[in-house]
Amino acid sequence: MTRPGGAGWYPDPWGTPKNRWFDGEAWTPRVWPPEDSEAPPTARRAPSRDVGDDQRLGRMLATVMPVAAAAMIATAISGVAVLRWVADNWDEFVEATESGRRLEPEVAGWVSTLSWVGQFPLFAIQLLFLLWCYKTARAGRELGIPARRSPGWAVGSWLIPILNLWWPYQSVSDTVPADDPARTEIRRWWTLWLAMLASTLFVFASAFFAVTASLLAVVVQGALVIAAAIAARRMIVAVLVAHRTV
Repeated sequence: MTRPGGAGWYPDPWGTPKNRWFDGEAWTPRVWPPEDSEAPPTARRAPSRDVGDDQRLGRMLATVMPVAAAAMIATAISGVAVLRWVADNWDEFVEATESGRRLEPEVAGWVSTLSWVGQFPLFAIQLLFLLWCYKTARAGRELGIPARRSPGWAVGSWLIPILNLWWPYQSVSDTVPADDPARTEIRRWWTLWLAMLASTLFVFASAFFAVTASLLAVVVQGALVIAAAIAARRMIVAVLVAHRTV
């Protein structure tokens, strides 16, 4: 039996006069037209490439979410270590800044290593996530799901201050039908994402207080990072399922 190139409606391989839905991995029981309709699908006609890319990228993202969480925690720890050095050497730091002299923080070697170890995978995963946002927005459009913004804005809105506090959430929400259970997972993910962003301010501010405050702030943010990563994985899987069953 021939495997199609991507998810979409195809002539039924079992020889019936109907079209059968291929989800990108296997043939499903869904056929068109259904028993009570003879009209061809219009708004939800055979999407292929975008839906297929959405599924592949989504599975990759769901797999690497633990790596993203670990990278974010590593970056936060190294950032706090550098800021604590700045706080402890504030007068020297201000003098160097005013004179235009470059001042390298004298921190332990493991801090620099931790920073590089965290930043590289985090940057790569962020790019992959933005690409998935674009592809899943296009897939939603091909499946006939109404969206408030274009696939381009689904990516661009992440890069614009203030707008990135709610436009990306709306763009991801618009990739699934209004009554789909995936919207609950999207709301949970976005709530935890905003909480994690807010905690970053407290983590950096804690560097200017006691070491205990910094440790507590890093622990709290670490917990939020892990929770947000778990929620992101659940959200991505829910969107993928919605696109396979819409």
